[in-house]
Amino acid sequence: MYKNSCGSRRVTVTRTAVICITNILLVGAAVDDPNASCAAITKSPALIQQRKLVWTDGSTSTVGSEELTERGTWRSPLVIQNLAPPPPSELRGRGQSDDIVDDGFNSTNEGRAAITQCGHSVKLNEHYKMEATCPQQCPFYVQDQNSKDFCTAMCVEAKQCAFYNPLTPVADPALGSCREASLDGCQEASKEDPERCVKCWPGYSLSTRGHCIARFTWLQWTGIVIVGVVCLVVIVYAIELNMRPVTNVAGLKQALTNRTAQKNRMPNLDGAGLRPWPITTNLCNEAVGGPTLTLHFRFQAVVILWAIIIFVSWVILALAVDSDLLILGRRPFGNAYKNCVLVFWGSMTQKKLMWAKTLFLGFVYAGSFLGALIYGVVQLRFWQFKDETIDTMKDFAIHISGLPQFTGEERIEEELQGCIAGASGQNVVGVSICWDLAGQLDLVTDTCVEELHNQQLLERAASGAVGAVDMEESTTLQMGFLRRSVFKLEQLIFQARNCEDTANDTVLKSLHAMKGSSEAFAVFETEEIRDLVLKKLSQDFEFRGSKLTVSRAADEPDSVLWGNFDDADLWTMCKRLARGALFILLGVAIWGGVFYAPYAWTILTFNYTGGQQPGFIYSLIFSLVVCAGNQMMYEICSRVSDSIGFRGKGRREACYMVLYLAAVALNILLDLATTYYMAYEIIINLHFRSVDGRPVQEIPYFMEKFHTYAMQRLLGQNMYEYAFPATFLVPYILEPLGTVYILMRICLLVVRTHPELKPWVASSWLAPLELDLGRYADILINVSLAVLMLFFPGGYTHKIFFWLAVSSIWIYVFDHWRILRVVPATDYTTYEVEYCAQASFAPICGLLFSCLVLKSYCDENRSCSKPEVGWLCVYAFVGHTTLHILLLRFVVPLFGRKSDRDYRPDAKTYREVAKTVPANWFSVNPTHCLRSRFIYRHSPPCSYYQPGAEKHMEVNESIGCFYTEVGTEWEDPANYELSVPSWTDLKDCMGDLAVATKSFAAGGSSELIKSDGQPQTQ
Repeated sequence: MYKNSCGSRRVTVTRTAVICITNILLVGAAVDDPNASCAAITKSPALIQQRKLVWTDGSTSTVGSEELTERGTWRSPLVIQNLAPPPPSELRGRGQSDDIVDDGFNSTNEGRAAITQCGHSVKLNEHYKMEATCPQQCPFYVQDQNSKDFCTAMCVEAKQCAFYNPLTPVADPALGSCREASLDGCQEASKEDPERCVKCWPGYSLSTRGHCIARFTWLQWTGIVIVGVVCLVVIVYAIELNMRPVTNVAGLKQALTNRTAQKNRMPNLDGAGLRPWPITTNLCNEAVGGPTLTLHFRFQAVVILWAIIIFVSWVILALAVDSDLLILGRRPFGNAYKNCVLVFWGSMTQKKLMWAKTLFLGFVYAGSFLGALIYGVVQLRFWQFKDETIDTMKDFAIHISGLPQFTGEERIEEELQGCIAGASGQNVVGVSICWDLAGQLDLVTDTCVEELHNQQLLERAASGAVGAVDMEESTTLQMGFLRRSVFKLEQLIFQARNCEDTANDTVLKSLHAMKGSSEAFAVFETEEIRDLVLKKLSQDFEFRGSKLTVSRAADEPDSVLWGNFDDADLWTMCKRLARGALFILLGVAIWGGVFYAPYAWTILTFNYTGGQQPGFIYSLIFSLVVCAGNQMMYEICSRVSDSIGFRGKGRREACYMVLYLAAVALNILLDLATTYYMAYEIIINLHFRSVDGRPVQEIPYFMEKFHTYAMQRLLGQNMYEYAFPATFLVPYILEPLGTVYILMRICLLVVRTHPELKPWVASSWLAPLELDLGRYADILINVSLAVLMLFFPGGYTHKIFFWLAVSSIWIYVFDHWRILRVVPATDYTTYEVEYCAQASFAPICGLLFSCLVLKSYCDENRSCSKPEVGWLCVYAFVGHTTLHILLLRFVVPLFGRKSDRDYRPDAKTYREVAKTVPANWFSVNPTHCLRSRFIYRHSPPCSYYQPGAEKHMEVNESIGCFYTEVGTEWEDPANYELSVPSWTDLKDCMGDLAVATKSFAAGGSSELIKSDGQPQTQ
């Protein structure tokens, strides 16, 4: 339907109507009489003149009105261009006013129109092509400030820029547009001279030449110099370490052997010894490291599948409905002309296609919610199945709480063991008391390890290794001053842990002074006996007049944090958590002030003139800022979780995951708030308006500002950049380099040149980092960022979910390799971390539901800019999150496996399990091992479990120690590059390479000549 200037009536675009309108435009008549007849004008030969037509298929032709009416096949012309300057009455554009007329374009011409006349205002809309250029005689776009309407543009000459718009006086041939003065740091340019500034941004000072000079340039250069010097020192130190002579070969080999012995190995079921797990092991089914790790890998696999389904679904929907869904929100800003067209196109396209996005959100929300509940049931049943079919140490133990006060001078283990045996009538393998170490954990642990150290010293002496003192003296004598100084500094660092052995009298005195906690573990021969004892002791079980409470052990022995059994109650732990929360907030504030604020300031003061955008260096800096913030939160949350005093690793990991999620969520909220403010200021400075013509600063409500297309596009772009590569890719690319290779390489280079190091100290330096379950939090953060992107235009939806899938696949592959080949063996059996991960997914589904509610109000018939819509989204989020968690807590467990007490005929006894598992309830308790040696004087005493040193553990069946090392398949320590080439070796290598090159160039033999003159076949 077009509005015809021949009258106020609307006519259908038929062949006759188009001919009528085209002839009016061809003759260029100003039709003042609304009742004038189109036919009369068309028949007037005096009004016929030649015009150039630009047709919808891109072709052009020069015709008159008579020739036009005789065309057999009609195509609607997009632009009708005069061969001579047109009169003012021929202005083309959307809208009807004193100086602007309707362009007459419909949706079939969207994005294909262009301005082809000079000096005439055109009302821009979504039908104009963003990349269109002005005619050669007037090659610059300018936004007409004299027009009463908004988003008007005209094509002018360079000298006319300031006349039509004093704010854009500079004609820029590269942009094809009139622009503001392009002065870095300038907030307001001079009206007389656009290349001079009259007001600078804060942080800049105005020079006499009218330029803005950064006040803190010296600070920036100082930081750059400091960073450069640090990097240079690190590089020089790394080179120096690599070039040092190897003086501790025996100690290094022993430490590397200890490192590889700590890794996860297959059970010795066939008597052939312990072997590494095959790299093709399916960790979604095989319980390597315990059932909890299996649940974790299944969680990762489900996230990968979820991301792929959403990515594919969105792409299919876009291809089926409109491909604009794949670019909406990603078209770049530019000059005033381009920005106006972009806002119109984006707003209209977003409203037009909102039904498709709402349908998609409904599908994603329903699938995610129902899928999360089904996933919860499947995971619970799987964990219950693994827990029932795998015999572990916790199956034979009960947890005792409520013990009265006692000290280390008493033989409390024997007394409690006899009391339990007498009350239950069952044999007790042993009792492991939890002691209040009160800051003595390092003393107790180091003393336990010293025995291993003494045995390793004997092995080194038997191998003929050079004495540590003699080697150290001979090494330092051969060093220069600088190298010797660095070497002595390293020795000072090692000195704290490389101290003399603790005297036995000191250890015995400390053991006597220890106070016992109120908790202990009792171990029985079978799970059936354990359950019988639980049943008998569940009521009226007393010890020294105190009523005791018994329950099944919830953790494996090596998952118990034996140093945290102090007198802290729930209130004390809550106070520690509150104090930790303050440190987290302080960390967020430091990150925001030290790292994020300078970046935000540079983005805010960036020169966006003419559509300039921050380049790659800004994206790189932003990625580093985000990585630094996430790493800071990782370290703070880890230390806070340790300080609370959890007595099981499962609860500690669950707390860490929740704290880390909360901390990174604060980072994200801070980033969104800052980005919103920056986007608001940028939009104002670029003179953006809403689609109805209002300046953004005049829009009263937040929701209405938030839903302007310019704001949506800027926030969406920033959210995508926060996610990729800063969060999705960079940390996980750097992680294997930093935490595996570089860390091990540095420690290897240091240890191999320090023969004075005790074997257990060298082993501790080369030990791999222990595994934690913080990966749950990493994945949930990635998923949250991907879901937040759904609040913004859909051009980034397929990209962010694609990279989420790629990132999750990379994480899965890296963790798979890390579990099987790097980290020390562990045994997680708790369900707490998995449950917390599922509960943490509830707010993510809540965000989906909130987004669905929001977008359902954003169609062509309703507005989502009202304040009450925002509150409705909040209610939807809170309501879904609450319902989801309640369903996980009370409904999902109803579908778990029904527990029956029919014990498996193939169930193992404690003795059988203890023969193959070195970490039992006695060997992992360092205080118990010392009391066995110094208080009870067992022969042999209970051996302390130190990962990698299992071969030194001794059997004593009377105290529950059955483990003995069997034949083990080790990795070759030579694979870790025990030496590097010397300068002489490098020169010989270069000489060999030169000889080989000359030989091949001459077509001779492929034999290389060694440095001694003997041939070496290549």
